[in-house]
Amino acid sequence: MSTSVSLPAQVDSLFAKKTMFISERTSPITIDGEFDESAWQQAKIYSDFWVQSPVDGKLAEKQTQFQVTYDATGIYIAILLFDDQNHVISSLRRDDWGTSDEIGVLLDPVNKNQNGFVFGVNTAGAQTEALLFPSNADDSWDNRWRSAVKNYEDHWTAEMFIPFKTLRFEQDNLNWGIQIIRRDPGSNESHVWSPVPRQFDHGDLGYFGDMVWDRVPQGKKGNINLIPYVSGITSKDFNGDQSQNDIQIGGDAKIGIT
Repeated sequence: MSTSVSLPAQVDSLFAKKTMFISERTSPITIDGEFDESAWQQAKIYSDFWVQSPVDGKLAEKQTQFQVTYDATGIYIAILLFDDQNHVISSLRRDDWGTSDEIGVLLDPVNKNQNGFVFGVNTAGAQTEALLFPSNADDSWDNRWRSAVKNYEDHWTAEMFIPFKTLRFEQDNLNWGIQIIRRDPGSNESHVWSPVPRQFDHGDLGYFGDMVWDRVPQGKKGNINLIPYVSGITSKDFNGDQSQNDIQIGGDAKIGIT
């Protein structure tokens, strides 16, 4: 004989999955942290972020708003975070998520709660990207995307562009998973758009909200990213009083396999 325990109705509704809708942009967008384009004036604003840790079940005092749109090349995200100027910035290193005032966009293009992508930025502009799995994240994954932040007296902004060719998605899928996570070290809190119980990780794929497209995203055919680099080194022989400079120019090629 087996028994099951059901949660009270108010608890079920508290952690109900949220839904948002994404429509194609109506004008060009420049990634500069300023939302002055008409495309942002027309895009729907989503808010009502919830505290996920150290406690859950209440709306965040420092609220966050975000908007999402797209074009033939990728997805645009505009985020406004209400806050004072006393930001915590522990590092400017890439992929140092979790220790600064920062915001993260998590996407599950297949929407099957199996894996996803993380794109984050802190208030100083340091980026994080990672592959997301049910039990962990791989921040060794690097790919091309753009972001910009602006800091103001009572808020800061983050603007992102994520190319379709950076993502993996099914061409006929109108429903993606999405989560927006805000880290606020000053209050030791994590905030999420789609509520997550505190006993789960704030990036738990099972609690992503739904992002519903106005039409099926097509994206770009092929997935090849070229990432150039320049490195230099200077050495000196003090005995012979000679120095040598060595500059190397190259690049990494990332080829996505479907």
